[in-house]
Amino acid sequence: MAVGTGAEGLFGANENIGKDASGNITFNRPDIKRYRQWYLAPDIDLSRIKTKRKGIKLALNLLSIVKFPTPALEYSNGKFRFNLISF
Repeated sequence: MAVGTGAEGLFGANENIGKDASGNITFNRPDIKRYRQWYLAPDIDLSRIKTKRKGIKLALNLLSIVKFPTPALEYSNGKFRFNLISF
C-alpha cells in the first residue's frame, strides 16, 4: 500500500493573494478554498518479480521507481472519495 498527500487551491504561499516585488497585489482569490488531500492506493512493486536475467531485473528495478495509475481512496474536506484512476 502507498500513502500520498496533495493540495488543491493553492495559488499563493500562505493565502490566495499574489504580490509583485513592490508589494502591489497582482491577484486576490480568497473565494478559492485551499485544502489538503490524502491518498491510499495499492503499490505495484515490479522489482519483486523473480528473474535470472540481469537486463530484465534492471528494467524491473527501474520501472519500480514509477507510480502506475491505480484506484485510490482519497480523504479531503472531511469526506472520503474513491478515484478509479489516480497517479
